[in-house]
Amino acid sequence: MALNTVCRSVGPTAKVSGKHLLTIHTCRPVSGHSGHSVIRREASTSSLNTSTSSSASQHFYPPSSGAPKQGKGFKIGHVFGVFALVGIGATSYGLYSFYSSFTAYPAAIRSHLRAALRSAATESYSRADSSFAQAYQLALDDPTLGKTRQERLSKTTGIAIRWGAMWESAGELGKAIEVYDKGFRQIADLVDPALPRQLASTSTAASTSTADMPTKSEIMRGAAIALKVGDLSCDLGGSEALAHAEERYAWALQEMMRINMTPEQLKQVEIEQRHGSWDYGATPPPIEGSDAENDLPSWASKVELVGAMERLGGLYARQGKLEYAQPLLQQAIATLLPPPSKDATPRKQAPPPSVADRCHAATLMNNLSSAFVQDASPSAASIDSASRWARQSLAVAHGVRTEMIGKRGGSEVAVKDREEGECELVALVGTYNLGKLAELAKDKDSARKWFEKSRAQAVRIGSRDGLEQSLEAIRRL
Repeated sequence: MALNTVCRSVGPTAKVSGKHLLTIHTCRPVSGHSGHSVIRREASTSSLNTSTSSSASQHFYPPSSGAPKQGKGFKIGHVFGVFALVGIGATSYGLYSFYSSFTAYPAAIRSHLRAALRSAATESYSRADSSFAQAYQLALDDPTLGKTRQERLSKTTGIAIRWGAMWESAGELGKAIEVYDKGFRQIADLVDPALPRQLASTSTAASTSTADMPTKSEIMRGAAIALKVGDLSCDLGGSEALAHAEERYAWALQEMMRINMTPEQLKQVEIEQRHGSWDYGATPPPIEGSDAENDLPSWASKVELVGAMERLGGLYARQGKLEYAQPLLQQAIATLLPPPSKDATPRKQAPPPSVADRCHAATLMNNLSSAFVQDASPSAASIDSASRWARQSLAVAHGVRTEMIGKRGGSEVAVKDREEGECELVALVGTYNLGKLAELAKDKDSARKWFEKSRAQAVRIGSRDGLEQSLEAIRRL
């Protein structure tokens, strides 16, 4: 069953088309995949709104399927292995903006950069490309570009980022990917050899020189570029590009999780890599509520980690690889809505998740629901699983909406200005999807009731496309 995608634009307006379930996308979707229509919401740096009642956030995390073994190349199982080893450990790290002043670069490099930007401004992209290439090569060859390795890496990859952004803005995604990958490979060539050295130091008395190891900033810069490459590869479409996106997403996610691992956890990774693949049948444990596991370090943010899980999980879902998509999306949900600690006293309980986190968790629940019915003829068990996740997404969204209405005391607020705007979209998409699921189950009466609710929600939030889709479904019945 092909999925349609609904990407939230500015506000809760959604464009819906196609025949099957809807997936809400808040990061960049796969394009070029049949059956998917998208409305984009640019949200690369801010957390996404979510909310739920406390009861809704504390249950219904069904066990994930085990991921099968893979052959050559990177092993997605290593990502799942790290899930089981790290409660949570990631960092927020956006792409550095290009230096506003060229004084950070030597005169020879500055002249080429100025020429590149002048040419790009007049859309002379080939000329700009040549100037960027010369500036980049000069930067790579200059050992005095910075006082430290990190400073040199920042400057060289900064050129690659600005260079790739030019091709991206010109709509040349293939060229943009190629250039961004230059910057990524610089960092990956530093990070990838470091893991064996780090693992060796955990299993012997020898210690690895800190100077030889990549810094957190370097790793997170690489992760940010990897996610950008993955996004553009998904936009480009095609089997080769999607495989490239998978590799980059997996690299970013694995490094973001591994960056905060303890020596004991690193040792477990070393054992797993030495003696065989991770036990794919083992379900990664849910994130517990203890402070040690759920409190992110000062340099970390859930936004980037969840974004990486969502990207990779969403890619697998749209490819029909539920065995990979499910644990990733479930882990993202549990990161946003961590189950309460069994041992913590009421005084020690972590504060409830934000409206942003709860609404986005509802979005991910909806998307996981859709992942269960990707097949052309989904089984009754798949329809049942999809229905349970869809109902859960509605429960979370309803809890937030009720809470926020109470806080406003009846005051009218435009949908686009509501903190729970993402939950309003979940309410629209979730009710529509439950109608589709009931239709698949041959229960036309229930399907009609859900489509009527979807129609009413579309009217409530002013979604013309949602209204048209709901009315079409009602007429079809």
